[in-house]
Amino acid sequence: MLSIQNYYKGVLLKLFYFLLVCLFFSASVFADSKYVLVTKTKSETELPYIKAKLKKLELNMVAYKSEDEYSVYSGAFKNHKSAIIALQSIQSYFPEAVVVSFDSQASQEERGISKEGYYFVNGSFASLGVPFAHSVREGNITINSIGTSAMGYIFEAGYNFENNIFMTLSYLNVASTTNTIANIYSTVNYKMRIGQFEPYVGVLGGLSTLSWTKPPMLNADSGADSSLLYGAQTGLSYETGFSNLALFINYQFTFMNHETPLAIKSGATTTASSTLTQNIMHGINLGIQYRF
Repeated sequence: MLSIQNYYKGVLLKLFYFLLVCLFFSASVFADSKYVLVTKTKSETELPYIKAKLKKLELNMVAYKSEDEYSVYSGAFKNHKSAIIALQSIQSYFPEAVVVSFDSQASQEERGISKEGYYFVNGSFASLGVPFAHSVREGNITINSIGTSAMGYIFEAGYNFENNIFMTLSYLNVASTTNTIANIYSTVNYKMRIGQFEPYVGVLGGLSTLSWTKPPMLNADSGADSSLLYGAQTGLSYETGFSNLALFINYQFTFMNHETPLAIKSGATTTASSTLTQNIMHGINLGIQYRF
């Protein structure tokens, strides 16, 4: 029992340290953010036209509404040189465009910027720890070695709202040497924006399925077991500025309740029994995001 408690403490410490690294790294990069102030307009109907022009240039659009007009920007750009290159393209449609800077500590409202909502899709590589616990109820049962490290992929589709909240519908499939886990779940997340970096935290919930490719012992039930799942995640995304692409890394910690009953029988009599449980899963995901 003590070793299990120590394991949980170690996992929680890793989660805490990962969050600190994300926040420190994103806060220490880009003392200010470079944007191009594209134009200002009093007509909301002109915004789709402006967005279409910027999309032809493979640039994004962010807009802020003051009392009587919209300020339209493109960015953020990683440095002044990148902003100037974008400015030269933008001025072919909007000659009045200029490069502007904002302190990275300023809020979006103070900057005069409010990013519009958008849809996105994610694809990522997952490397997870999948520990098991073996509880013997009676007799003596010896099980085969269980794979506790799994690798696989995650596919996601989601929507980013204007208020820094984004949601996803996700499918995870990972496999170890002895088992496969497939999860379908949703996440709700809150993010901050610091230059081209976006640290975020979120919660998740859904359904998990565990199946055995190699049974834990001879004649063991290797059928699939389903369980509800819930958990949390923290991560960091980076806007590449190239064709609506972003890169991200996140850490997920998930709880579930998978059980595989094991028994040794002599005729109709059970001489030994135990339960193999899998209650947590955690690890790092590296991926790419495309924003529509």
